[in-house]
Amino acid sequence: MNSGSAWALPRLLLGTRHRMTGALLALTLAGLGGPLAAGTANAAASPQADLAVTETVSSLTPFYYTAVTFTTTVTNTSASTQSHGISVTAAVPAGLIKPAKTPSQGSYYATTSRWAVGSLAPGASATLTFSGYAGAVVLGLQTVTATATARTPDPNSANNTASASEAAQPAQLGVTITPSPDNPANIDISLKGNVSWTGSAYNSENPAAPAPAFFGQWFCATASGNPCPPARGTDDFNVRILTYVIHTLSPDTYTITFQATAKNSNYTGASTADDIFTTTNSGAG
Repeated sequence: MNSGSAWALPRLLLGTRHRMTGALLALTLAGLGGPLAAGTANAAASPQADLAVTETVSSLTPFYYTAVTFTTTVTNTSASTQSHGISVTAAVPAGLIKPAKTPSQGSYYATTSRWAVGSLAPGASATLTFSGYAGAVVLGLQTVTATATARTPDPNSANNTASASEAAQPAQLGVTITPSPDNPANIDISLKGNVSWTGSAYNSENPAAPAPAFFGQWFCATASGNPCPPARGTDDFNVRILTYVIHTLSPDTYTITFQATAKNSNYTGASTADDIFTTTNSGAG
């Protein structure tokens, strides 16, 4: 074997060894690279939770000074991811009288119109209600618009805002006539003294509401068709108390009517109430 042949075999073996080492290194790196790449991809994908907001109102056309409630609901629609750092902006309508703000969880800050909800588990919901009385009719449409945000990424912001509105309607004006407790059960015109009645008005949709502002007027009629005697009330406009001097009455059946007319648009125009009384003459006076 010549010297050239003597060196050929070691060089061949050395080259083979280098090729094998490179192949093993390539296989090792490939094996490590697969899981490493997948782990990097998984770490880059942050958990997401889709929040959905709805807004409802108990009545679209409530009567003035009747109860009305706006309800904001925020729901975590995710099946597996909890949503953290949820915040909802929603302002109390200016036309809602005596509003109460009630969150089912978290806190509501009226000065900033912000509801700090906190966290919601997958599929969980929370509510915020604004409850009060429908305000003045002239204020028109009253709207609550709620918008939710969260620290957890939300893949769909299109359902994060919702609104609801109501517009107060004029309430029916109720009218009552209250006899004076000093009125005798039997009005005997031969006796001395006076008899009187008081007319008043109220919100017939919510009698507990503050007394309406109104103009009042009295009317009188008799079963015989004879005229009623002059009296403060029937002869004067906007007098709440009707008073008769007993001896000016005649034996008859009287129907007195009190009409109340609303002073503003929160009530329907005018309403009436009647009271009937009968007089006798015993001649005792």
